[in-house]
Amino acid sequence: MLIFIKIDIIKRTCNTYKIDSRYQYFLLICIFCIGACSPSYKFSYELTNEPIYNGSYIQNTTGSVSQPTFKIVTFNIEFAENIQGALELLSSHSLKDCDVLLLQEMDEKGVINIAESLSLSYVYYPAIYHPKHQRNVGNAILSKWPISNSQKLITGFTSSYPVLFEGKNYKFNKTATVAQIALNNNLVSFVTTHAPAVNTSATKKAFANTIASHADDLGQHVIVTGDFNTFGAFEAEETAACFHHNGFDWVSAYVGTTVSTVKPTLRTLPKTAFQLDHIFTKGFDLKNVTTIHQEGVSDHLPLVAEVSFSE
Repeated sequence: MLIFIKIDIIKRTCNTYKIDSRYQYFLLICIFCIGACSPSYKFSYELTNEPIYNGSYIQNTTGSVSQPTFKIVTFNIEFAENIQGALELLSSHSLKDCDVLLLQEMDEKGVINIAESLSLSYVYYPAIYHPKHQRNVGNAILSKWPISNSQKLITGFTSSYPVLFEGKNYKFNKTATVAQIALNNNLVSFVTTHAPAVNTSATKKAFANTIASHADDLGQHVIVTGDFNTFGAFEAEETAACFHHNGFDWVSAYVGTTVSTVKPTLRTLPKTAFQLDHIFTKGFDLKNVTTIHQEGVSDHLPLVAEVSFSE
């Protein structure tokens, strides 16, 4: 029954965006093949808050943090495959003054490389070991300031990775990395996550509600970022509604597309359908938010926001 529901969703989506019938048949075949595979959680890290990679390369930690605004960037670096390119981008004029980096699809080597090169503290929790890319994959938080009280939130949601010749559909746990940073005599909680991609709108909404509900309990000053894989305006607005219900502002609502490239099977769709990455805040006022143009570093664009504490 679930297979036929997914087929109906694929058909309606294809008809809505007038996708070529050849792509429709390809997607339908994929759905049948995936449905025939048995599920396996072999490559997910099931333990709470393990494994963890954390440390600090901050050069000077003396004195309290006191500044009127703070700049954050959220960026999915596509399986950490081009860390050198990411470093050059993060060191560029547009991004070099960012205070907190919230990164998705990272491995520990890439996180540590960025932290050391930019003199940052870091915490990284891999969610899975990816059998294709042969590396850990997860979410990381890096900061100019010391990081405390971190945790890995296992959301209860999964993404699929079918390996047909094995007859298995690997289910990867989706997680969020949570940490606190002391800024202007306030303890700010940061959350970064990566939502399941190939799933129903209802599941993506439920995932967003799980993250928003957890973030609501983290204090008066909270910033949530990540790749929520929202496809089209409807899914983006449904995700935002979950956060709004929990007292968050959708500060990245009008940035438009957050992808640099679109996979070949989806290139018949308008690029405006791919506002995948978002920033939600509680206890802050927005000063500015934008995406940063880049090519070759990732299939996503860095999403940058400058915020200040609400009066």
